[in-house]
Amino acid sequence: MENKKSVLVVGRFSGFHRGHVDLIKSAVKKFPDHLIIVGIVTGKLSSKNLEKNPFSFKEKKLAVEKILKNLNIEPIILDLQTAYIPEIVEILRSDYNIDLEYVYCGSDRLNSYTAQGLEKLGVKVISVDRDETSTSDLTKSASATKLRNAVKSNNFDEFKNLMPDELDIDVIEDVWRLLRIGMQEKNIEIANTVLSGITHIEDLDVNEFIEWVKNFYDDNIVAIQKLDGTFNMSVGKDEEGIYLARLSKGQSEPFSSEDLPKIPIYNALRGACLVFERENIVSLLEEKLEIGDALDIEVLYGQQPNTIRYNLDKNYLAFLRFIRGKSGDEAEKILDDIYETFKEIETVVKNDVYYFSWETEKIEVKVSEEKWKFTKPQILNKLEYKVDTEKDLKILEKWLSAPNEIVNSLSNFECLNILLTPIPKNERELYKKARQSALEKAKELKLNIKNKMIEGILDKIYFELGGSEQEGLVLRNKTTKAMTKLVDKEKFTRENQKNWYYIEKAIEDGVVSEFFALNAEQFNIPMLKLREKFFKQIRQSELNYREAIEDYIEKNNIPLNSIEDKIILIKNTIPTYINKLKSIYNEAKNDTHLSESFKLRTSNTIGILILNFSSLFSSISKLNIKILESDKLLTEYILLLIKTFSSKEVE
Repeated sequence: MENKKSVLVVGRFSGFHRGHVDLIKSAVKKFPDHLIIVGIVTGKLSSKNLEKNPFSFKEKKLAVEKILKNLNIEPIILDLQTAYIPEIVEILRSDYNIDLEYVYCGSDRLNSYTAQGLEKLGVKVISVDRDETSTSDLTKSASATKLRNAVKSNNFDEFKNLMPDELDIDVIEDVWRLLRIGMQEKNIEIANTVLSGITHIEDLDVNEFIEWVKNFYDDNIVAIQKLDGTFNMSVGKDEEGIYLARLSKGQSEPFSSEDLPKIPIYNALRGACLVFERENIVSLLEEKLEIGDALDIEVLYGQQPNTIRYNLDKNYLAFLRFIRGKSGDEAEKILDDIYETFKEIETVVKNDVYYFSWETEKIEVKVSEEKWKFTKPQILNKLEYKVDTEKDLKILEKWLSAPNEIVNSLSNFECLNILLTPIPKNERELYKKARQSALEKAKELKLNIKNKMIEGILDKIYFELGGSEQEGLVLRNKTTKAMTKLVDKEKFTRENQKNWYYIEKAIEDGVVSEFFALNAEQFNIPMLKLREKFFKQIRQSELNYREAIEDYIEKNNIPLNSIEDKIILIKNTIPTYINKLKSIYNEAKNDTHLSESFKLRTSNTIGILILNFSSLFSSISKLNIKILESDKLLTEYILLLIKTFSSKEVE
């Protein structure tokens, strides 16, 4: 019998991502008549480090199958004890009667494969470019490490970005659940903290929720005051000394007070930087921190740093935790020592405070003498706030084990975790409905328990900083380092909506969004309605801004008729948008329910938007509208939009 020809993609696949899929799709497209073999290496030489290789062959195979099946690709998936290609050639030939003709790999593996002398065996290596540092190409930069980290940090959005764009959301969710369960079964810590914050307790998986509530009063669980600050920042130590960054926000580039933009939003961070740049503060931090350490800091600026009205008489820098370096009991002990060293220090700095002046209609600056102190979130004495949740937990657990009302063959717990992709398509909608129904009921039962904890704990707590006005509690497991938070989300959301109402009316739900919708309609560029996404797409291109815009216009076949007339029409609407913003400002100024802190924040935000619109009006007037060709004119106009309204600086 004639041997079958094949193409091999081999690896540990300890996080099967869009880069792997791109390799396989390239092989299928170029060699449609060849067998596609995905070799998953599980042998002794494969990493036994669970952090790097946490999934079993069965889990990896299931993930690969789910993803590729949804893309109409059905490879042969093999469990290989070696990654050495000559040995694989022999295995395929002797055990499966298959001839290996091509090996597909990323460019980072090309040299190692070429060095194995594959040409002598009649095997050719084809590589596809990879660049893990790329910020513009998600496929080239995808990696198994990034995917595992996304699962471990509970960051579903990042995980979704590492999946192929054309994949059904049901498949993505199934693979996400599969990998999370795989890690949990091996006792690998899956943090509830993501870059943007800590998961609300009611949003945890039901098993995690039950575990947290049952163990709330254990010594192992620490309940810590959750501070609602103006800014979050980090202070760390490297070979060059003390540096400032925003590590918990994914911003590792160091900065100083001089580097910050001279606009109102950075007043708080600038003041904090000035404190940390003081010689005596730097000296103490040098003494307390080792190279590689970094502390997470919450900046509380003014009487009302954010939504919660703490009514502070000075500004505070709160030591939250070690974000790099120390961990466990050692970290707690050193953090306490750092706080004891700093708590009596009061620092006065002269901060350049920027604000929008309605008299001059410009950003002005005044030098403010600011007092700053150091603090640390207070730990709750839980035994003073006893809440009995035993009966409620039993109700939840009984419901979990009961048959689901829609799919009686499954328990409610099984419905919560059901993977939809193995279900026949004609039945999938029913199971999807069952899962959604179970999720809603589980949320209801969890909220009943959470609300009981809010009434018995949050509504009664009193801390030195802020008194009874508190956002909530951060719960931390001292052993696993896992975290969640207990917050009265409804109350906090109401306050948030009230405080940010006029700013939202000016930006997301109002004037700016309306203006960009007009631009999207006039130029037939729907992405302009999602301006920040559009700006990010242009910014992350490997081309410069102007070239990236030109490339976008060409690739998306943007119509170029009457560009001059459209720009003039838009320019003539700008005074109307400015008047709308002024009207919103007057509403906010006269709102007796809005605090003085948020009146100032609203004033600055709307004032800067007015400056943006005025600047755009002036810049359009300077465009060579009559001279430039339509494509160049549209490019220059879009560049003006980005320069005027982007939250990032445009070079």
